[in-house]
Amino acid sequence: MWTVVAGLRNRRPGAPAAVRGRNNGVRAGSTARPKFRPERKKPAPLWLVAAVFSVVVLQLVFAIFVIRKFAYPPPSEHYLVFNATLYTSAESATTPLEMRPDAFVVGSDGRFEAIGSSDEMKSRYWHLKHYNMNRRTIVPGLTDSHAVRRAYLQAGSLATMRADVTGAKSTKDVVARLVRYLNANPDIERAAASGSNTKWLLGFGWDQTLWPNAEFPNKTLLDSHPRLKSIPVLLWRVDLHAVWCNSRALELSDVPIDDNGNSQIIRDKHGDPTGVFLDAAMDYVVRVVPPTTMEESEKAVEVAADMMVRKGLTGVHDAALSLEDIQMFKKLIDNGKLPVRIYGMIFCDPPQKCLDLPLLPDRIMNGYKHGLLTVRAVKLVMDGALGSWGAAMVEPYADDKTKSGFLLMSAVDVRNMLTWGYQANVHCIGDLANKVVLDAFEAIAGSYDAAAPHLVVEQDVQREFGEDASSSTAGLEWMRSLRNRIEHAQILREEDLPRFARLGIVPSIQPVHATSDMGYATRRLGPDRVKNAYVQRRFLQQYAVPHIALGSDFPVESMDPMKGIYAATTRKWPNGSSPDGDEVGWQSHECLTRAEALKGFTESAAYASFQEKDLGTIAVGKWADFVVYEHDWVREEEDGGYVGESGLLEILPVATVVGGVVHYGRL
Repeated sequence: MWTVVAGLRNRRPGAPAAVRGRNNGVRAGSTARPKFRPERKKPAPLWLVAAVFSVVVLQLVFAIFVIRKFAYPPPSEHYLVFNATLYTSAESATTPLEMRPDAFVVGSDGRFEAIGSSDEMKSRYWHLKHYNMNRRTIVPGLTDSHAVRRAYLQAGSLATMRADVTGAKSTKDVVARLVRYLNANPDIERAAASGSNTKWLLGFGWDQTLWPNAEFPNKTLLDSHPRLKSIPVLLWRVDLHAVWCNSRALELSDVPIDDNGNSQIIRDKHGDPTGVFLDAAMDYVVRVVPPTTMEESEKAVEVAADMMVRKGLTGVHDAALSLEDIQMFKKLIDNGKLPVRIYGMIFCDPPQKCLDLPLLPDRIMNGYKHGLLTVRAVKLVMDGALGSWGAAMVEPYADDKTKSGFLLMSAVDVRNMLTWGYQANVHCIGDLANKVVLDAFEAIAGSYDAAAPHLVVEQDVQREFGEDASSSTAGLEWMRSLRNRIEHAQILREEDLPRFARLGIVPSIQPVHATSDMGYATRRLGPDRVKNAYVQRRFLQQYAVPHIALGSDFPVESMDPMKGIYAATTRKWPNGSSPDGDEVGWQSHECLTRAEALKGFTESAAYASFQEKDLGTIAVGKWADFVVYEHDWVREEEDGGYVGESGLLEILPVATVVGGVVHYGRL
């Protein structure tokens, strides 16, 4: 700090202006105005300056560390990507390559800032970090439109917490895999030997349609092995709509002796449970399994999320969330451990579970923490699965006239859920289940009251809705605004197909289900009904449905989106054949183009989750979610593409980017 010292502090009127020797630069007797020279304070010691500087630097370094370590999502770079084979949308596949943009800028806010030609972008953004793609292919981030909460537990823990029996060709093969799992996990048998029931042998993936007799298994098959007899064993079917357990597990459960002929509990001729339980009846056994800890659940989600980005997924629609799961996801996001976007559906099974909350609109969560978590839908389950004869059919199954599946809820339950304005996403596989839900949507639209837009007019709850119910224009517009979804939409009546577009219902389809089921679907459904099973392209081309959202239903199927795209575009098994012949796709008229399949995993997935303004395409202002591939798999072979049908199954991403941040690979 500088100070000014007056050289004439003792000056009196009439006295000499200055006296030589006072350092004022004025000679004695002179009348010149004295010069004032500032006096410099003694500088601070060097050690003090160094100490202050060190503290400031350390604080800055610590602040940067905290931001990058604990803030989520981590801050995006401000960078330029150029010289790419760029698909900004599925529709851009029809635009000649030389007319398409091949570069874009990602802003520090994690959104696309600019899109254009490489020359233009490099000229305008010369100061940014550049990433040369060398003509690698870039597509918008891929979203799996249907997975389930249990998927995270299964996919994230099969190697350590579950025995994997997926693809087993016989019950003998299943038992052999379980024994190998016991060898690797001796703590299960040790717990049983000590009299504890805290350790169960849990498994996933059995499918009786792959076995020689194609019949449901029996508890005795597990009891017969000495190492499996004394420990509780519970195995989920591959579709998660059935479980198979041994006698020890049954002893620990509370299965009713008299269930009034409940067909969801498979019994032998003496009326004793065989060890197989379907859909709602699974709870008799599942509820006594020691619960997964929160730490185990969080770890499983982390592992599953890492698997997703490695396959090119930037988002997933979770079809089975509890309110506790939502808090877990928020915690993972806050701690920077969830790199993919979640669109959540609150699982209402049974429906009363959600009606008792109640679920009010203020629970709707849009875009938590940079759009990583959105919850604004409910998930309902109308019927079971085809593989376990649980899908509700209008007529009995062709391969078992004693079975026609079962409805797990009523049309009134659907109506009640819509009264709160949530998007209702309903699991429907059988043609009866699809009909009942479409009837309910039609009737609800007809009872809409514009004066109470979030409440449907009360009706006689005992009345069965009919498809002839008239719908007002306002009611239809309201219904379409909800973008309700039918999850799977697997087996339909011809007359129900046009109703999807009319009511604005989004079919949420898993293409791999068609290729997994086609080996037995005709036998189970018969030649007539199978014609309207696993519809894909007719929705788009014949029935004017603008969006079909595509997914996998993992862990029922692989989470790899390229397997879904292969199934959607070929309708073939991985070996290139189908029930219709070698090198011929099953019901090949339903095959999608590659661009249509890409749209199902991008734009349509965004539309089905009310996120088309932020996701689904590469456009200025949207989140910078994109996937980089070494080869151009979108271009059809007949259009000069180099990736053949079988090559689709070999495609893996070079990099997966969410919100501008590279979460897998490198640019």
